[in-house]
Amino acid sequence: MKKVLYTFVCLAMAAGGFVGGLWFAGYRIKPIRISPNIHHNRQLPETADLGAYLAGILARNSQDIERAAHYFEQAYLGDTENKELVRETYLLNGLAGHFNIFMQTAEQLIGEEKSYYAPLFLAADAVKRGDYEYVLKNTPLFNSADYAQGLLYAVIRAWSHAALGNEIRAFQALNTLKEKKEALGTYWYQKALIAIYLKKNLVAKEAFERLSQMELPTIASLVAARQFYLSLNEWDKNNVLFQKYEKAVEDNKALGEILINRADEPLLITPRFGVGDAFFLISTVWDIQEKSAETGLMFNQLALYLVPDSNIYKIWGAEQFEMIKYYKEANKLYNLIRPTSGTILFKKALNLMLMNDMEGAENLFKGLSQQLPENSMLITMLGNLYRDTNRPELAEQQYNSALKFVDEMEDKEVANLHFMRAVVLDKMKRTEERDLSLIEALKITPNDAKILNYLGYVWIDEGKNVSQAVDYIKRAHQLTPKEAYIWDSLAWGYYKQEKYDVALSFAERAADKMPYSALVQSHLGDIYFALGRKREAKYQYNKALNLKEDMTDTLRVELTQKLSTR
Repeated sequence: MKKVLYTFVCLAMAAGGFVGGLWFAGYRIKPIRISPNIHHNRQLPETADLGAYLAGILARNSQDIERAAHYFEQAYLGDTENKELVRETYLLNGLAGHFNIFMQTAEQLIGEEKSYYAPLFLAADAVKRGDYEYVLKNTPLFNSADYAQGLLYAVIRAWSHAALGNEIRAFQALNTLKEKKEALGTYWYQKALIAIYLKKNLVAKEAFERLSQMELPTIASLVAARQFYLSLNEWDKNNVLFQKYEKAVEDNKALGEILINRADEPLLITPRFGVGDAFFLISTVWDIQEKSAETGLMFNQLALYLVPDSNIYKIWGAEQFEMIKYYKEANKLYNLIRPTSGTILFKKALNLMLMNDMEGAENLFKGLSQQLPENSMLITMLGNLYRDTNRPELAEQQYNSALKFVDEMEDKEVANLHFMRAVVLDKMKRTEERDLSLIEALKITPNDAKILNYLGYVWIDEGKNVSQAVDYIKRAHQLTPKEAYIWDSLAWGYYKQEKYDVALSFAERAADKMPYSALVQSHLGDIYFALGRKREAKYQYNKALNLKEDMTDTLRVELTQKLSTR
């Protein structure tokens, strides 16, 4: 079976992953989770707007956080005592960054077992409002087993003391972090920030020097160190933090371009900044918690709430949303980044493709291509877009243009480019050129299962080189034994060789794993018919006719004819 997927390997190569950076290995964080199907086994609200409640469920299940938050807020306002609505409204509006309603519902969750860090978030809100007396009155003085609480309460209290001018108590409040090896980096960083705020440059310098000894400071701490040492005219290659900053910028293009573009902007150190950066740090560990994506997103949204101008937090938040396929929300954060960069625009275009907004993605790619006419990755991505919108001629032009830059590419990229070119040549029925392109790809990467399977399948389907084609697919199967579409290709190869019993075992497994594929179900029908199992063959043909996944006009005609003649 031919199978062509979006080729987004270049995303990782071009944009890189966000370098959040951790100083610790052992901790516990309570995950914040929202059930994906929140209408199951739940009591309907009694007085709320039922239409808004149901619309919120639909929006949540379709991963539209913004709309889900809006509708749940509507439902909640009609039934403010419904605990289930309070919790869902709280969580969804936190993820969406709607903090007025978020803080209102947080107050209602105080004291509940499922408070989801509500007291902590209310303390952060008090810091934003400058109500430091509230913070010191309402935040605990204990070492929590939960890492987020233990770290953040210490930081929030320290900054509240600093804001009230009490230097000694500010540094004392941080001491609980110094006592924990896994939080030592946070201790030195926060001490440096508070010292800068209190205009204690010698203390800040000592803290940054200690921080430079840590294995992996966060990018935010590196930015702060850069601004501090620039103010002292001591930012140069002799500074260890300088070297780590340069590496972080190099490792993450999206972040690096933004930092370079804003390199001369002063960093305003305030209590909101210090607390916000602690929330950001916690957000970077979300992926270590199993199935706790909402935890990291919530903490990063709180960081943005406290420091809304931080491009670092916006980039990280967007990448978090991308990780769980909330592409619309990711692009909303990218849209807030000023100035933007080529990498940010590139990532936005990829997200638009994944949202099936091909026109929007095409416009972005074209604009970027005009700025970077010799960027092979942009040329290739535009070719992929043309391919996936059934414009093979334009796709071939892009791939041919990209092949002019093969000297700048890795072997795997070149082979993949030949493969994608072969796919569009196949669509245009230019089979000889297609075969040459596939063979060239295999010369470069002879163990690429995707290419082996594709070439083997098209040859089998066309009845040429069948023995060699089956060998290609066998190799693909050995390389990726769990791929169902390769099982289907093997089944089809054995069918063409009239080895029906062997073909059946692979075809049934493929049909079971790919019940959405009209082609796979049709192949199983043909094998049943060849074995004399006509009733089962007819069932498969009817089943295939009702599927849309890979249905074509040609396949529909063939299935209709088989049902009428067999």
